[in-house]
Amino acid sequence: MSSCLAGWLTNPKRFWIIGIVMLASAVFITYFPSLSAGLYRDDWQYLERMGRKSLFDYLSSVWDPRAQAAWYRPAQGTFGLIEYTLFHSNFVGYHVVQVALHLINGFLLFAIIQRVSRNWRLGILSAIVYAELPAYSLSVIWFTVADPFSGMFYLAAVLFWIIYLQNGSRFAPLPTYVAFILLLLSKETGITLPVVLVLVDLWLLRAKFDLKEFARRYIPFGIVLLPYLFVQWSIQARGWYTHGTGYGLGPHVITNLIRYFGILAFPWAEDTLLNRIALVIALLLLIWVTISKRTWLLVFLGLFALFNIAPVIGFTANYFQTRFLYLPAVATAVAFALLFERGLTWFARRKWYGGFASIVLGGLVVASGLGVGEASASFAEMSRKERVVFRDISLRHPTFPPDTFLYFIVPHGFYMEYVSGMFFLRYGSGVNMRISNEGRPAGLRDHNQSYVYYFDNTGRPIEAAVDKNARTQTSLALPISFVEPLRLEGYEVTRTQVKRGESLVLLLYWRAQHRIAKDYTLFAHLVDQHGEIVAGYDSQPKQASFPTSLWQPNEFVVDSIIMPIPSDAPIDTNYRLELGLYALATMERLGIPDSTGRAITDTFVIEPFSVEE
Repeated sequence: MSSCLAGWLTNPKRFWIIGIVMLASAVFITYFPSLSAGLYRDDWQYLERMGRKSLFDYLSSVWDPRAQAAWYRPAQGTFGLIEYTLFHSNFVGYHVVQVALHLINGFLLFAIIQRVSRNWRLGILSAIVYAELPAYSLSVIWFTVADPFSGMFYLAAVLFWIIYLQNGSRFAPLPTYVAFILLLLSKETGITLPVVLVLVDLWLLRAKFDLKEFARRYIPFGIVLLPYLFVQWSIQARGWYTHGTGYGLGPHVITNLIRYFGILAFPWAEDTLLNRIALVIALLLLIWVTISKRTWLLVFLGLFALFNIAPVIGFTANYFQTRFLYLPAVATAVAFALLFERGLTWFARRKWYGGFASIVLGGLVVASGLGVGEASASFAEMSRKERVVFRDISLRHPTFPPDTFLYFIVPHGFYMEYVSGMFFLRYGSGVNMRISNEGRPAGLRDHNQSYVYYFDNTGRPIEAAVDKNARTQTSLALPISFVEPLRLEGYEVTRTQVKRGESLVLLLYWRAQHRIAKDYTLFAHLVDQHGEIVAGYDSQPKQASFPTSLWQPNEFVVDSIIMPIPSDAPIDTNYRLELGLYALATMERLGIPDSTGRAITDTFVIEPFSVEE
């Protein structure tokens, strides 16, 4: 094997088929651990959306720009539907497709480099190095990441453009235009492709500039871009990325740029001193080669990376992700391959260099494979942790009756909507799930069977089955307004009969009518017929994670009361729940006014409740 590799490195025309086989083998060996990595976060929601909707509704939801809240990627959404039809809940199939897309991109890069340089070895080296780089491996492991899919259209467009420029034909640019359209419909970062194609035209292939010919080539890109940019603007003007992630210009743009290029300079580490040192060395090497060799090739690679990084450097530091380097890493791979090729040229007459080069290349592949393997293991562990809640509940309920509703009480800002996809893939469309952060009433009695879940100190879900026949009443008519701009609009209880040692679970639906200056604490007392407090609850809203001073005007907030019932609580059927609000600093209770605005009480009552053995 070593002699075969050394022979290929010194005589690539004879062994180019071996190079292709090496590329395919390296990709599948390196990413084999990812096949069992499981699904993560967006994956579950992605599959649930495809499974719950009809074909027409789903295609409408991905192709209609008005239905988008984050991006416009209908080609990716349509491709995902094809995958879902084939694999359903078999996640291995999705990972196989993602790895296959990555391999295709390796072949496309090989074809591009070979076409430009007429050097088989340089093409294969570039493809192997690129396919193995660990920096962006999450893009391949995480199957809902669009980069391998969109990258295929990007690299195909570059290859078709090079063939067109080299061969020339009136209809030759059509494949590039088609690939460009599919690229834009796969990921919005594809808007930088026309600039890269201009650089390929004028710098890489050194085509003679002719204004008329130049306009004829590139005006079609502008015709496609204008309506696309309008669609993207209409989405991003109201979209989550621009409003939810702090996307925009600022000092973080330069910081992100330095961090991303540092990883590209040394893609086997992330945000370390090695990355910064490698970046300085890379910049010095670029300057030296450009000046001394009078070649702009490394500058072209740097600009290629820059144009593909540019769309994501506007994200703030907490959204810095190396998976965004999937396409920019092409520049790193080609630069390393050029360095390797230069060494082969310098030491061509040294018999030992073929063996030495094969060891270096093999070591590079092994090191990269270990990095990808570590990323796969980390991804698999995250996937396992996310399934803990689902696993505990599914073990308790092998089946659920039709129209079952699962409601999870979570702290403010807690994200677990993805669990709904797990329940869908396991139980089908007859089970629905929501969390308390969605800003709307639960509707516990709108379903055949409902369960409310809250979490203990270890993070395990505690189940409270909902009694559909439970009925309560309040001492004051709803909605109940306080002297501060706070209003209780409604509530729901899981059941009115609670056993000793279990918990009374109650959902409260609040609305902030205006800004609230103070932080108020909710109190709830379970009182027996003699006026004795048997159990109590005191906490700021949402388990102290969302103080009232942070509530926005007109915001709807779902709060919860989880009140443990003592094991020695008297058995009785005549309990009531007294509730109110107070300022913790002064212990002053918040009044409830009458129609004239005069505070008449500071407590309201929900009843009846009973405690059972």
